[in-house]
Amino acid sequence: MSKQTLVMKFGGTSVGSVNALRNVTQIVKDARKEYPRVVVITSAMSGVTNILLDCASLAVQGKIDRLQDAESALKEKHFAAADALIKDEKLREATKQEINALILSSSICARQLQCWVKPARAHWMQSLHWVKG
Repeated sequence: MSKQTLVMKFGGTSVGSVNALRNVTQIVKDARKEYPRVVVITSAMSGVTNILLDCASLAVQGKIDRLQDAESALKEKHFAAADALIKDEKLREATKQEINALILSSSICARQLQCWVKPARAHWMQSLHWVKG
């Protein structure tokens, strides 16, 4: 049976730092020597899932003003990785623009979640009041 496709999955710790990302990159490059197709699946970088969950929690609590700290943390983490790993300036800047757009869209989703949750919470509180009545 010929080798056609290799699927590789890397967890958060495997992509959690610049050095870890360098190792993953080398593993993928080595695999491409043996396989014509390599599919790479990664988890979020270490700490990113927690930041995103915190954002959702803040949105649900109506603390939209605190989302900017999370946005900054996400940008700092991902921009640092791009700066360290992408040598071509044009590609690095394009990557940062894409990161920025993804973070912005996540922030918009969190703000929309807050807009949806607020009336739902009010409705639930009215229902609870009616039941206690």
